[in-house]
Amino acid sequence: MTSNIRRLEYDEVCDLFVALGAHNTPAEMHGLLAGQLSAGRRMNYSEWFREAKEFIDTDSDFSKDEQEQLQFVYMSTLTALADDELGFYPLLPDDEADIEERLSALGYWCQGFLAGFALVEKNIQDLSEIVNDALNDLAAIAQVGVNDNEDLDDSSDNDYFQIVEYVRLAAMHIFLEYAVEEVEKEDNSIESQPDEYLSAQSLFKSRKLH
Repeated sequence: MTSNIRRLEYDEVCDLFVALGAHNTPAEMHGLLAGQLSAGRRMNYSEWFREAKEFIDTDSDFSKDEQEQLQFVYMSTLTALADDELGFYPLLPDDEADIEERLSALGYWCQGFLAGFALVEKNIQDLSEIVNDALNDLAAIAQVGVNDNEDLDDSSDNDYFQIVEYVRLAAMHIFLEYAVEEVEKEDNSIESQPDEYLSAQSLFKSRKLH
């Protein structure tokens, strides 16, 4: 499945967070959502709005426009994770932001992903080696930060881009592992489902991460 939904923009979600008075970061929320989706959870919009309200820590109801923006956050994230062309990217500041800001956001994204994954997957002792290794790596990256006494050199940007590339592929790989597992579990119980359901459930059977 190739995504036709445009890429989620960090600044757009930042503007939404400012309007909502959020104190947490868009990167962390996106990581939290991606972690849950990668572990196999799917939410309707009412469930997602409750998750978003809890994360943003607001008692106010979302306006229609805010709901539409949050719907886009959810659908664009899920669609990107399932993209055959590996179009998923963590929601992070653009390349013009200071490297310190980008590194901090990346750490928050990984923390959010790990928290979201843990909310869904309780049997961590049964994780596959691939998933376990990826999660351990994300946990190490989540601790990333910039020492005030450390000078950043010209290689910092390149190192950052390589880490982001690893993070995005790790998230997609975990998503793929769980998508395939869910398809295999349901293979023997969906013969009576409509054709469009069967088609949707088989999307991931032949996908491989390159």
